[in-house]
Amino acid sequence: MRRFLLVFLIFLFNTAFALDIVYPTKTNCTVNAKSIFFMGNVKFEKDLTINNKPVKIWYGNIFVETFNLKEGENTFVFNSDGETKTYKIIRPAVKKSSSKTSEYQEFPNNAIVYTKTKDIRTAVREKPGKDARRVCDLPKETSIFAVGKKAGFLKLYTSNKKELWVSENAVDRKMFSFLSQLTKSEIYSHRIYSDSYYDYIEFYLSMPVLYTVEPEGKHLKLTLYGVENRYKIDAKFYRQDCFPHLKVNNEGNNIEFYIENDKNWGYWAGYQNNRFIFKRRKAPEPDKQLPLANVNIAIDPGHGGSQLGSVGPTRINEKDINLSIAFKLSDILRERGANVYMTRLSDSDVGLYERVDKANENKSHIFVSIHANALPDGLNPMERHGTSVYYYNENAKELAELIGKNLVSDMGLKNDGVRIGNFAVVRTTMPVSVLVETAYMTYPPEYVLLQNNAFQKQLARSIADSIQSYVQSKIKAD
Repeated sequence: MRRFLLVFLIFLFNTAFALDIVYPTKTNCTVNAKSIFFMGNVKFEKDLTINNKPVKIWYGNIFVETFNLKEGENTFVFNSDGETKTYKIIRPAVKKSSSKTSEYQEFPNNAIVYTKTKDIRTAVREKPGKDARRVCDLPKETSIFAVGKKAGFLKLYTSNKKELWVSENAVDRKMFSFLSQLTKSEIYSHRIYSDSYYDYIEFYLSMPVLYTVEPEGKHLKLTLYGVENRYKIDAKFYRQDCFPHLKVNNEGNNIEFYIENDKNWGYWAGYQNNRFIFKRRKAPEPDKQLPLANVNIAIDPGHGGSQLGSVGPTRINEKDINLSIAFKLSDILRERGANVYMTRLSDSDVGLYERVDKANENKSHIFVSIHANALPDGLNPMERHGTSVYYYNENAKELAELIGKNLVSDMGLKNDGVRIGNFAVVRTTMPVSVLVETAYMTYPPEYVLLQNNAFQKQLARSIADSIQSYVQSKIKAD
């Protein structure tokens, strides 16, 4: 009798709720976009209409449907097997932006603002704006000088006229000064050395200063700004086995280093107190028996724990798909000799910077973050789908392009592009870091495939093949 009652209750629940709308998550919401898509599933292969328009039901009883939005209130009435749900979506009127806040204001009479960073990590950017490309992160208490401001960002003084910006909110103790009163950091000592994993260039400074590292031809150009170079550093001092072709340029208040970039397995530049360190990852030792022997690879299953990632039409979470693919990729790489570290092994919360820090603690040469994609409102899931790969630094472009090319050809997926992405896990210059958006949770055919064990194995194998090709070509070039 009890078993019959349980079966009856399950039947009653499923028949009572024949329509499950997964997205949007609220029946009344505001959307700042020209269109919206609705995503969910119906039970028992029932039909569905939205505002009396028949909606396509895909394999697995799922639906994804896009509608344009007019300004103001938009009403959508869902009907499936007699069950009705109503959604009211508000699209606000577009406000004209004021040009006054975006105008550049230069400080008058050669005045500058002297200030110090107040955050543990202060982002220096190429342009004003929180989405502009990061150039570097400065530690707390770094002295910087600004010559103007725009849109809440300070334009920094650089004697070589390079344009760099920091947020006004990231600094404190603002004081007006003049160019003639610039405070410079003094170099106390400097050295070059190596260990088993890295080659180093190191300076002891009287205080942290602004710096940049950027590709320039076949070199990395490292610049320290606002330094008192009494010793007139000579490149001959540095020409040891690890940096045999190093070039040094003493340019006014700056020191520029040109570091050969053809052997770049990743690098890191930054501060430990007043000690500035540039370190470059050494290449792995080749092994004729196993193609990935001595290669340290970090696999990062995106999201986890309370961070669900995107949610599919039947409420499967991206975090679970990511972890499943990551395990398969890890197994294949280990079979080929790689030393693999996974940033999470279970459904647990892991911070973005923690993922990168752990990868570096394990001396990783390569970092691959595994994700499944989703679209925001304003884009059509039927048009935008496929596989995409993101990188941030030039040293990861080759690997990103190889993975993207192979996934498209091996999996038969649409090419959604290989592009620069401003994501915390790929902004690091060491290890060589990429983020793979395997396929779209918001495109029904790909969502179904992402749940398929054989498809996940094929995805993992394609990524592993790409990594192996990249490593072998790099080692051969070295």
